[in-house]
Amino acid sequence: MGRNKRGAAGYRSFGYLTPGEDYRPEDLVEDAELFPAHPVPLSAEEEARAERLAGELVLISLHEHLGSFPRDIHRTPAYVREGRVFTPFEALAGSDWDCVFDNLLDGICRIESRTGWKWNEVLHDLGMRLADIAHQDFLIHCKTVDDILRAHAEGRIAWVAAIEGAAPIENELDRVEVLHGFGVREMGITYSESNVLGSGLKEANDGGLTACWAGRDRSLPPWRLFGRRPSNSAPFPGCCSSRWAFPSCWEAWPRPKNSCASTRCAISTKSGGVSSSP
Repeated sequence: MGRNKRGAAGYRSFGYLTPGEDYRPEDLVEDAELFPAHPVPLSAEEEARAERLAGELVLISLHEHLGSFPRDIHRTPAYVREGRVFTPFEALAGSDWDCVFDNLLDGICRIESRTGWKWNEVLHDLGMRLADIAHQDFLIHCKTVDDILRAHAEGRIAWVAAIEGAAPIENELDRVEVLHGFGVREMGITYSESNVLGSGLKEANDGGLTACWAGRDRSLPPWRLFGRRPSNSAPFPGCCSSRWAFPSCWEAWPRPKNSCASTRCAISTKSGGVSSSP
């Protein structure tokens, strides 16, 4: 459907709770302020084409952090520690997206710790988002490709739970299945910092995957994005990144791992259930 989405019918995150009693309220940036309009001059023909494509095509954003944050950005740590991140439902309703991959709080998920990425914190963040989403009927908790197609047909948005790095997994590979059971459908192997599974983007020397992750095919059943995987993909599901995502990563952040053309090529052409850093 693209444009003219149904919206959340006025629902605001955690509207089933009482501010001041059930949680500490914050002065958040309003939805309309999050994504201000930037009109692009188009001819009548171009505008008609844009409308047609938005209606015909299934539009997917592969990387978002969908959260409303305090107007005073310095209040963000206290807001995060409260453990209830608001979702900008009405702002999403004004978009053309049919599906968004939400990477949640990512590295600032510091509900209980100083450095984040802890297993309990990630589950807390995910659980709160799911509880909030369960109280409205605009976002669909997306678990399959069919959910994306249904969202497009019904003027809704398929919300994909994603985790940008696998640090919370530690050396407990069964946690991959636990996250899948909770509806997570995309996860990066590493983020900027290294973890038990592999070398991170910040490292001066690329250590690649660790033995813990390299042996995952013998210890875990396949974990695939939405349960589907192209027939031409590699035996090891290296990544699920779009073709355009990484060719310019060296220019954006000149790290040693970004300079490897073969790595960028592999990442941009393979797909599977787990994504890796470039």
